[in-house]
Amino acid sequence: MVSHYGPGSDRTELTRRSRLSRFNLAIALGSGVSVVVALGLFFGTLGPFPSTQGGSGAATSPPPTPTPPPNSSGPGTPPPPGPTGPPARPSWCNSVSTPTPSALLIPVPNPSGFVAGGAQVSATYAYAIVNYSASDAGASLSFPSLFATFPMSSGGPLTIYFPPAAQNISGPGWWSPPSASQSVGVPATDSFGSGSALLSSEKLAVLGSSEYGNLTVEVRWHWAVYQPDAGGTVGGWSQPTSSAYWPAAVPSIFFPAPYVGLVRTTPNPALIGSEYSMWISGYVPGRSFFLEVEDPVTGQVSQAQAASPPETGPTPAEVQVLLLNYDSYLYPGTYLAHLHDACGALLYSVSVQTVYAASATVGFSASASSCGPVEFNHSAYAPGKSATVRPSETPFAFSAPSCPGFSLVGWTTSGGLHIVDSSHLLVSSSGSMSFRYQ
Repeated sequence: MVSHYGPGSDRTELTRRSRLSRFNLAIALGSGVSVVVALGLFFGTLGPFPSTQGGSGAATSPPPTPTPPPNSSGPGTPPPPGPTGPPARPSWCNSVSTPTPSALLIPVPNPSGFVAGGAQVSATYAYAIVNYSASDAGASLSFPSLFATFPMSSGGPLTIYFPPAAQNISGPGWWSPPSASQSVGVPATDSFGSGSALLSSEKLAVLGSSEYGNLTVEVRWHWAVYQPDAGGTVGGWSQPTSSAYWPAAVPSIFFPAPYVGLVRTTPNPALIGSEYSMWISGYVPGRSFFLEVEDPVTGQVSQAQAASPPETGPTPAEVQVLLLNYDSYLYPGTYLAHLHDACGALLYSVSVQTVYAASATVGFSASASSCGPVEFNHSAYAPGKSATVRPSETPFAFSAPSCPGFSLVGWTTSGGLHIVDSSHLLVSSSGSMSFRYQ
């Protein structure tokens, strides 16, 4: 059976480190497939721009396009829905729609009062199959890494980590994987803060070995506090519900997402301008998926792309997303590549380290035959010729060719080229630039 969590790592290996990056702490990258939780997940009707972009207007003042902000992947403008956007949400998905279907986000009242240093705080979760029948026996559930967080008066929350777990369904009633009870020591005397304690899968879906609708699972959890000299306090179990209270809670009675295994990915570092690939198995052939690239700190989506492996094709199936943003550029750095299913469930979120290629080719063309050379990076190139440069976060200067008897009306670009303004071109990967005259 293919590992639920990919080779060498679980689906949330870098979750805590990614979350801490919001507080300017470094994200530590592991080797192999580093799988992390997405921060600020957005699952909307996005699709990449067409392969060309450009402006039109008088020759003396072609309209500028947005200037890329420093040290950013650039927002771009999400295009309208289209064939490359996310698949339409099928009718057989979870009936209550949330941005994180089949995931866990379950609040309970936080413990209260003083807690001594050295006290133990524990948490336990359990699951049951709703309306269990004999046909459910032998099916399995796969839980991603989970986190129970408790607000504390001193500042940051107290956190309990649950490793990923997979378990075969054995019968009716409540069951817990062996790793479903965990505890943590309180490092110093403190008191519990206001707000709710939360059990969260950090937006990753619970997976099951069946189609949507064939299994309905309910999940509950509770905590206990054991003081060194004051005995213990046990909180009540959460009450499973099919209702959503986004962003505070999502349904804890739901269909798990059909199992998809992550077999391998494009290795790090990945080249900007290339297609980033995931090879997946399980409930894959003939199904629709949706991939995104986003910033791990801000959650800003840079690129989105739909994928539909054929009914009959190679196994594992390859799905891809372009490592450029909507405005056809991307800066080197760490990003997240998300894999969603057709219902929007977040199946995997993989840490991707992007780098520029050693060189990029920029081709030039003009619609008029009488044009002189293009001035680019302080050199002249006749239309039909190309320049080779090293991709850079610093734009290259250019000027349109002079074409006697014609007026410049605009331009188009392809590949990893972004026109910053009427005289500067950002080169992230190879592409072409065409000048239009009339």
